Parts: sequence; structure tokens; C-alpha cells
Amino acid sequence: MEAKKNIVVIEAGYGGITSALRLARLFRKHPEYQIHLIDRNPYHTLKTQLHEAAVRKREVSISIDRIIKKRNIIFHLGEVTRIDTKEHIVHIEFGSLAFHYLVIALGSQVIFIISLQEKVG
Repeated sequence: MEAKKNIVVIEAGYGGITSALRLARLFRKHPEYQIHLIDRNPYHTLKTQLHEAAVRKREVSISIDRIIKKRNIIFHLGEVTRIDTKEHIVHIEFGSLAFHYLVIALGSQVIFIISLQEKVG
């Protein structure tokens, strides 16, 4: 039996979760492919609902296991420490994972360079 072709998705933000779910659906009838999702947290934060958490004490995170349940996705809890593109290996703090295809979905971060006080004052 031939080894499965690994498709690795790094990070489970909106882009990573969406990519992993769509890839799992796309390759549903192709058992030779295996989708892997790596993230340092066991949950996905619904950032568009953070304001509701502040006001109504509403839960704004969902377990990644719950999101990928019954899908051809293996979740790896850990932080990526290095990517070897020549050897096609993602190194995670607890080991490594070979890949045929790699999706890097690190998301974005808001950085405020000019404070409101500086702008007004």
C-alpha cells in the first residue's frame, strides 16, 4: 500500500479552518490524501464575536475537535518551529510531519502605530 499524501495546514484561524474543511471536502473520495491541521491552541476563536463576549459574557471559542469531527482531518496541537521546504517537512515542537502540499494560514495581527492621543494632541 502506498503512503498517503499529506496536505498540511498551519494555523487554525479563519483561513486555516476554512482551508482544512474545504480540502477535506474536496478530497473526501480520495483516500490517498490526508489533511493535517496544526495549531498551538485546541480551540478556534470567533474574533468577529469578541464584542459580544465583553458585553454578554458569551463564549467565543469552539473546540477544533468539534469543528473537524467526522472529517478526514488530523489535528496536531503544537507550535511549528521550522519548515524545511527542500525536504518537505514541518517541524513541530514535539516532532515532525512530512508534507506533499503545504498551506500557511498565519492570519493577521492588528498593530496600532499612532495612538489616538498622539493624533489628537
